[in-house]
Amino acid sequence: MVIQRHNPGEMAARRMQRSRNISSTHLLPYCWPGELNETGMRHDNDFADITQIRIIPTLQELLSEQPPCLPQNRADAPHHLPPASIERLIDVHFRLFRHDSMASLAELMRHISGNKAAVLELFNSQKGSDKLRLS
Repeated sequence: MVIQRHNPGEMAARRMQRSRNISSTHLLPYCWPGELNETGMRHDNDFADITQIRIIPTLQELLSEQPPCLPQNRADAPHHLPPASIERLIDVHFRLFRHDSMASLAELMRHISGNKAAVLELFNSQKGSDKLRLS
């Protein structure tokens, strides 16, 4: 019996190449956030710069019919920030965590808002809503 010894560096390079071949076929199309999107902003809380995004979703955001900007958490996925930057890492995690936190609420709002006018009237009639009027 002959035992073949492989160079560990060569084996790692083969694994890396295989993962690149597999991963490149699983990339989803990237929808650019906010003002970078070719069709324009999806709602009033859609920005490329996450420091401008309000944590609490706006009514317009909750009722938006367009899908949110959800980047993939992968180094080879397309993104508007430079690869391997801390800004990109924070951006990806912020958007994904925020979506996970509010997706159910947004889905519920879209479901009950068959009549958007009624939802807007209810929102504007609540006490304390004097600071914000929606139309």
